[in-house]
Amino acid sequence: MELRLFPLNTVLFPGMPIPLNVFEPRYLQLVQECVEQEEPFGISLIREGPEVGGPADPYEVGTTARIEQVAQGMLNTIQLLARGERRVRILELHHDRPYLWAEAEEIEDAPGEAPQELLERGQALLDEFERLRFSSQGGYVRPRSPEPVTTPPGVLADAIGATGAGRPAERQELLETLDPALRLERAVAMFAPLIERMQQQSTDTTIRRWSEPGALN
Repeated sequence: MELRLFPLNTVLFPGMPIPLNVFEPRYLQLVQECVEQEEPFGISLIREGPEVGGPADPYEVGTTARIEQVAQGMLNTIQLLARGERRVRILELHHDRPYLWAEAEEIEDAPGEAPQELLERGQALLDEFERLRFSSQGGYVRPRSPEPVTTPPGVLADAIGATGAGRPAERQELLETLDPALRLERAVAMFAPLIERMQQQSTDTTIRRWSEPGALN
């Protein structure tokens, strides 16, 4: 398949939404073509090179992105919302258009299941992430019903990757891991330290609030 490429300093996972502010002429053309032809484009983490203004060398494994919303911005810019769809492997890069494009192939997860304990651990971390995130904004998340987790391990791992946990290289490794159980195991190991830090920050914030003068009045 031919795939227009939008290399970025981020890793896109299937199912993950990504807002983009497009202003470079080459990417304005890319977006226009994708909208007119109703085709996705590819997002791949930059291995070397700049995100803006110059050529970039992307990693071989990326994700197709489907444009869901697009609006004209100010000063000849485009605001768009895209969503990750499928993993792809770049087979050959081409530089004969204003933007980078590639011959690519879709890649599938290997068959396999994950232990229920690992599924429960991954879902519990995601639930805690959402609770802490909304709590920091004064919100509340209703606890999940205590039923066995049935989300496929690969989907659960991708949801963890989409939170932005870990370094870009770690998230790229996660994207490239096609064994669903191994991907979830790596995702949990990457995610747990972030949750611990968020929990500590939440505790510290609560202590400071209750320590302020007049907090008990």
